Amino acid sequence: MYSTKKGGIIIWYVVYCPHQNMQNLMELCKKTLSEQAAACVFTFTYDRMKRYQGEWHLERSLSFPDYFFIESSNGEQLEKEMNRNELASKILATGGIVTPVDKQEEELLRRLSDESHHMGMSTGYIAEGKTYVTQGPLVGYESRIRKIDRHKRLARISLPYAKGEMELCMGLEIKTKS
Repeated sequence: MYSTKKGGIIIWYVVYCPHQNMQNLMELCKKTLSEQAAACVFTFTYDRMKRYQGEWHLERSLSFPDYFFIESSNGEQLEKEMNRNELASKILATGGIVTPVDKQEEELLRRLSDESHHMGMSTGYIAEGKTYVTQGPLVGYESRIRKIDRHKRLARISLPYAKGEMELCMGLEIKTKS
């Protein structure tokens, strides 16, 4: 379930926690797992613009609600500690699962986010029906954009996923359209 490849390669694991238990379980993992088992426990966030009080404000939102990630180079140690601390049973009791992240998915998420696993706001324009991103993490990923909500300044992008594709929201402000 938690095995990593030989040679200490770092593997990301995604933990699904339905029923709004994600934050509690994530904090529990941070407190109880050693650095040998979990180098980092994190979530992905993205910038988005929200309008209130007559002005636009930059806010952070969770990219994957109900999910958090564990980075580990020792899958056996991670499994041992999760079982010893009953983390695995707590995750499973809420209907959650722990799954290794596919290498292709991990590489794409690393490219779209910074070191703190945050995806910044992108800007661009639309010319003759084609989207061009000029600044931000979506530069070069225009082909992955499935839908743009210009009012909310959001883009829905497709990501490869073990079971096909999934959509991810990211901030995208379209400055002009012609």
